[in-house]
Amino acid sequence: MRQALDYSSGVPTGVAVKAAGYAGVFRYLKKTGASSVHTLSACIYEDTSPARMLAGRNAGANDALWAYGQAQKCGITDPRCIYFTADFDVQPAQFAAVDAYLDGASSAIGAAKVGLYGGYNMIRHAQGNGKAKWLWQTMAWSHGQVAPSINAVQRIQQATVDSVVCDVSDLLALDWGQHPAPNTSKPGDPVTETEMDHLVDKILNALDKAGDDTLAGSVTRGTKFIDAVAKRVKAFAANPNA
Repeated sequence: MRQALDYSSGVPTGVAVKAAGYAGVFRYLKKTGASSVHTLSACIYEDTSPARMLAGRNAGANDALWAYGQAQKCGITDPRCIYFTADFDVQPAQFAAVDAYLDGASSAIGAAKVGLYGGYNMIRHAQGNGKAKWLWQTMAWSHGQVAPSINAVQRIQQATVDSVVCDVSDLLALDWGQHPAPNTSKPGDPVTETEMDHLVDKILNALDKAGDDTLAGSVTRGTKFIDAVAKRVKAFAANPNA
C-alpha cells in the first residue's frame, strides 16, 4: 500500500520522506508562517478555525483564491487540487453550509481543483452530490468505515520521520491530486503523436551522438527510414483499429 504523510509540528526533508518509504506528502498552505511544498505533494487549506467551512459560499470563494495563489507562490504554477478541511465531526444539519462553502471554492478556482478532507459521513455526502472531485477521508469520526472510490484515507496511527511526528494516509488511487501529475497511461494504450514525436527526437539525437562512421554515408536513408516509421506509428495511434 502506497502511503503519504502530513505534518504540522515540523518539516521532514524530502530525502527523509523518500528514505522512509513514503510516496509523497500532503502540505499545508499557511496564512501564518511559511508555506512550502515538496515534489510529489498535494496542497491542503486549513483555517485557524475548524468551523471555517460552515461560513458559507463567500468564505469558500475567498479561501480558494488565497490558497490557489499561495500554492503558486510555492512554485506550483497551476495547482491541480486543493483539499479544504472539514476537520471536525460534521453533523447532517451542517452539510448544507459545507456544500455552500465548496460551491464558493468551485466558483473561484474551478470544480476540478476542489478537494475535501473529512470524516466518513461528510465524504459520503460529498460523493452523493459531487461537491468535491478529490476526496481524502480521516478515520476520525468515521466509526471504522471507509468510503468507496476515494483518493486517500488518513489513519489514526502516526509515524515519526526525521524527528517529526506525522499523520499517515493510505493512497487508494494512483492520482491523489499530487504535483506533478502521475502518468496514468496503461500498457496497450494508443501512443499519442506527442509521445511519438518525443521518441523520434530521442532516436535522432542518439544517432547524432553515436559517432558511428558506418552511418556517415547513410544519413539521408536513415532519416527517411525514421520518418517513415514515425508516420506509420502516428497513423496507428490516431486510428488503432484501422
